[in-house]
Amino acid sequence: MTDWQSLVERLPQFDCVLFSQEQEVCYRQLVEQGWVMPVVYPIAPDLADIPAQIEEAIARFVRQQIHQHQPNRSDTADSQYKLATKLQERLGYLGVFYKRSPDQFLRNLPPAQREQQLKQLSDIYRSIVLAYFAKPNADVNRKIDEFASLAFLADLSMSQLLEIHLKLMEDFSKQLKIEGRSDDILADYRITLIDVIAHLCEMYRRSIAKESR
Repeated sequence: MTDWQSLVERLPQFDCVLFSQEQEVCYRQLVEQGWVMPVVYPIAPDLADIPAQIEEAIARFVRQQIHQHQPNRSDTADSQYKLATKLQERLGYLGVFYKRSPDQFLRNLPPAQREQQLKQLSDIYRSIVLAYFAKPNADVNRKIDEFASLAFLADLSMSQLLEIHLKLMEDFSKQLKIEGRSDDILADYRITLIDVIAHLCEMYRRSIAKESR
Protein backbone atom coordinates (compact mmCIF):
# COMPACT_ATOMS: atom_id res chain seq x y z
CA MET A 1 0.00 0.00 0.00
CA THR A 2 1.42 3.38 -1.02
CA ASP A 3 1.59 6.47 1.16
CA TRP A 4 -1.03 8.08 -1.07
CA GLN A 5 -3.43 5.17 -0.60
CA SER A 6 -2.94 5.32 3.14
CA LEU A 7 -3.70 9.04 3.10
CA VAL A 8 -6.92 8.61 1.07
CA GLU A 9 -8.20 5.94 3.46
CA ARG A 10 -7.59 8.17 6.46
CA LEU A 11 -8.75 11.49 5.02
CA PRO A 12 -12.26 11.34 6.60
CA GLN A 13 -10.59 11.12 10.02
CA PHE A 14 -8.65 14.38 9.58
CA ASP A 15 -9.82 17.90 10.37
CA CYS A 16 -7.11 19.38 8.19
CA VAL A 17 -4.25 18.10 6.00
CA LEU A 18 -0.88 19.85 5.90
CA PHE A 19 1.59 19.59 3.01
CA SER A 20 5.12 20.88 2.85
CA GLN A 21 6.58 22.32 -0.35
CA GLU A 22 8.28 18.97 -0.96
CA GLN A 23 4.89 17.20 -0.90
CA GLU A 24 3.44 19.15 -3.82
CA VAL A 25 2.83 15.99 -5.88
CA CYS A 26 0.65 14.50 -3.13
CA TYR A 27 -1.18 17.80 -2.73
CA ARG A 28 -1.90 17.93 -6.47
CA GLN A 29 -3.26 14.37 -6.36
CA LEU A 30 -5.64 15.41 -3.61
CA VAL A 31 -6.94 18.29 -5.71
CA GLU A 32 -7.15 16.30 -8.96
CA GLN A 33 -9.17 13.53 -7.31
CA GLY A 34 -11.78 16.06 -6.24
CA TRP A 35 -11.14 16.18 -2.51
CA VAL A 36 -12.27 19.52 -1.11
CA MET A 37 -11.28 19.73 2.53
CA PRO A 38 -9.24 21.92 4.87
CA VAL A 39 -5.74 21.93 3.41
CA VAL A 40 -2.64 23.91 4.24
CA TYR A 41 -0.16 24.09 1.36
CA PRO A 42 2.57 24.89 1.74
CA ILE A 43 3.02 25.01 5.49
CA ALA A 44 4.73 28.11 6.81
CA PRO A 45 8.47 27.94 7.43
CA ASP A 46 7.87 29.31 10.92
CA LEU A 47 6.11 26.67 13.05
CA ALA A 48 4.46 29.41 15.11
CA ASP A 49 2.46 30.45 12.02
CA ILE A 50 1.01 27.01 11.32
CA PRO A 51 -1.89 27.12 13.85
CA ALA A 52 -3.20 30.29 12.17
CA GLN A 53 -2.91 28.57 8.77
CA ILE A 54 -4.90 25.61 10.03
CA GLU A 55 -7.64 27.80 11.50
CA GLU A 56 -7.97 29.77 8.27
CA ALA A 57 -8.10 26.58 6.17
CA ILE A 58 -10.86 25.13 8.36
CA ALA A 59 -12.83 28.38 8.41
CA ARG A 60 -12.60 28.69 4.62
CA PHE A 61 -13.80 25.09 4.21
CA VAL A 62 -16.77 25.65 6.53
CA ARG A 63 -17.76 28.77 4.59
CA GLN A 64 -17.64 26.94 1.28
CA GLN A 65 -19.22 23.64 2.23
CA ILE A 66 -21.76 23.94 5.00
CA HIS A 67 -24.55 25.21 2.70
CA GLN A 68 -23.84 22.79 -0.15
CA HIS A 69 -25.65 19.70 1.18
CA GLN A 70 -27.32 18.10 -1.83
CA PRO A 71 -29.15 14.73 -2.15
CA ASN A 72 -27.64 11.88 -4.18
CA ARG A 73 -24.08 12.94 -3.43
CA SER A 74 -21.08 10.88 -4.40
CA ASP A 75 -19.18 9.07 -1.65
CA THR A 76 -16.47 11.73 -1.77
CA ALA A 77 -18.99 14.57 -1.56
CA ASP A 78 -20.77 12.79 1.28
CA SER A 79 -17.53 12.49 3.22
CA GLN A 80 -16.83 16.16 2.61
CA TYR A 81 -20.26 17.20 3.88
CA LYS A 82 -19.89 15.05 7.00
CA LEU A 83 -16.49 16.61 7.57
CA ALA A 84 -17.94 20.11 7.15
CA THR A 85 -20.68 19.33 9.66
CA LYS A 86 -18.21 17.85 12.14
CA LEU A 87 -15.93 20.86 11.85
CA GLN A 88 -18.79 23.29 12.25
CA GLU A 89 -19.85 21.50 15.44
CA ARG A 90 -16.27 21.51 16.72
CA LEU A 91 -15.75 25.16 15.86
CA GLY A 92 -19.06 26.07 17.46
CA TYR A 93 -19.42 29.87 17.45
CA LEU A 94 -16.92 30.22 14.60
CA GLY A 95 -19.26 28.31 12.30
CA VAL A 96 -22.10 30.67 13.22
CA PHE A 97 -19.82 33.68 12.73
CA TYR A 98 -19.29 32.87 9.06
CA LYS A 99 -23.07 32.75 8.45
CA ARG A 100 -23.45 36.30 9.79
CA SER A 101 -24.49 38.97 7.28
CA PRO A 102 -25.26 42.68 7.87
CA ASP A 103 -28.27 42.25 5.57
CA GLN A 104 -29.89 40.17 8.33
CA PHE A 105 -29.18 42.61 11.15
CA LEU A 106 -32.36 43.86 12.80
CA ARG A 107 -31.52 47.49 12.11
CA ASN A 108 -31.21 46.77 8.38
CA LEU A 109 -34.46 44.82 8.00
CA PRO A 110 -37.71 46.30 6.70
CA PRO A 111 -40.04 47.23 9.61
CA ALA A 112 -42.41 44.28 9.13
CA GLN A 113 -39.57 41.76 8.93
CA ARG A 114 -37.88 43.35 11.94
CA GLU A 115 -41.03 42.98 14.01
CA GLN A 116 -41.39 39.36 12.93
CA GLN A 117 -37.78 38.64 13.91
CA LEU A 118 -38.21 40.30 17.29
CA LYS A 119 -41.38 38.30 17.89
CA GLN A 120 -39.53 35.07 17.12
CA LEU A 121 -36.77 36.02 19.55
CA SER A 122 -39.34 36.99 22.19
CA ASP A 123 -41.18 33.68 21.79
CA ILE A 124 -37.97 31.67 22.20
CA TYR A 125 -36.95 33.75 25.21
CA ARG A 126 -40.38 33.20 26.77
CA SER A 127 -39.99 29.43 26.36
CA ILE A 128 -36.57 29.66 28.05
CA VAL A 129 -37.99 31.54 31.04
CA LEU A 130 -40.91 29.14 31.42
CA ALA A 131 -38.65 26.09 31.29
CA TYR A 132 -35.61 27.44 33.14
CA PHE A 133 -36.49 26.22 36.62
CA ALA A 134 -38.18 23.00 35.52
CA LYS A 135 -36.14 19.95 36.52
CA PRO A 136 -34.95 17.90 34.85
CA ASN A 137 -34.98 19.93 31.64
CA ALA A 138 -32.04 19.39 29.34
CA ASP A 139 -33.90 21.28 26.62
CA VAL A 140 -33.19 24.65 28.23
CA ASN A 141 -29.55 24.73 27.13
CA ARG A 142 -30.60 23.96 23.56
CA LYS A 143 -33.14 26.79 23.67
CA ILE A 144 -30.56 29.22 25.06
CA ASP A 145 -28.11 28.24 22.31
CA GLU A 146 -30.85 28.69 19.72
CA PHE A 147 -31.74 32.12 21.07
CA ALA A 148 -28.11 33.23 21.29
CA SER A 149 -27.39 32.11 17.72
CA LEU A 150 -30.44 33.91 16.31
CA ALA A 151 -29.71 37.02 18.38
CA PHE A 152 -26.10 37.02 17.20
CA LEU A 153 -27.07 36.68 13.55
CA ALA A 154 -29.57 39.52 14.01
CA ASP A 155 -26.98 41.66 15.85
CA LEU A 156 -29.34 42.01 18.79
CA SER A 157 -28.02 44.56 21.27
CA MET A 158 -27.94 44.06 25.02
CA SER A 159 -30.49 46.86 25.43
CA GLN A 160 -32.86 45.06 23.04
CA LEU A 161 -32.40 41.82 24.97
CA LEU A 162 -33.17 43.68 28.19
CA GLU A 163 -36.32 45.12 26.60
CA ILE A 164 -37.47 41.61 25.67
CA HIS A 165 -36.88 40.43 29.23
CA LEU A 166 -38.60 43.39 30.90
CA LYS A 167 -41.60 43.20 28.58
CA LEU A 168 -42.01 39.51 29.39
CA MET A 169 -41.67 40.16 33.13
CA GLU A 170 -44.30 42.91 32.85
CA ASP A 171 -46.70 40.50 31.13
CA PHE A 172 -46.08 37.85 33.78
CA SER A 173 -46.58 40.40 36.57
CA LYS A 174 -49.95 41.45 35.16
CA GLN A 175 -51.06 37.81 34.90
CA LEU A 176 -49.96 37.03 38.46
CA LYS A 177 -51.84 40.04 39.79
CA ILE A 178 -54.98 38.96 37.94
CA GLU A 179 -54.62 35.59 39.65
CA GLY A 180 -54.13 37.29 43.01
CA ARG A 181 -50.56 36.04 43.38
CA SER A 182 -47.36 37.86 44.32
CA ASP A 183 -44.92 38.71 41.55
CA ASP A 184 -41.88 38.42 43.86
CA ILE A 185 -40.89 35.21 42.10
CA LEU A 186 -40.10 37.20 38.96
CA ALA A 187 -36.92 38.50 40.59
CA ASP A 188 -35.51 34.98 40.29
CA TYR A 189 -35.67 35.21 36.51
CA ARG A 190 -32.80 37.67 36.51
CA ILE A 191 -30.70 34.50 36.57
CA THR A 192 -32.20 33.53 33.22
CA LEU A 193 -31.32 36.92 31.77
CA ILE A 194 -27.75 36.69 33.08
CA ASP A 195 -27.34 33.21 31.58
CA VAL A 196 -28.59 34.31 28.15
CA ILE A 197 -26.45 37.46 28.22
CA ALA A 198 -23.39 35.34 29.06
CA HIS A 199 -24.01 33.12 26.03
CA LEU A 200 -24.57 36.08 23.74
CA CYS A 201 -21.58 38.04 25.04
CA GLU A 202 -19.35 35.04 24.40
CA MET A 203 -20.49 34.94 20.77
CA TYR A 204 -19.81 38.66 20.33
CA ARG A 205 -16.45 38.31 22.09
CA ARG A 206 -15.33 35.58 19.73
CA SER A 207 -16.54 37.47 16.67
CA ILE A 208 -14.57 40.58 17.69
CA ALA A 209 -11.46 38.45 18.23
CA LYS A 210 -11.91 36.93 14.78
CA GLU A 211 -12.48 40.27 13.04
CA SER A 212 -9.40 41.79 14.65
CA ARG A 213 -7.00 39.24 13.20
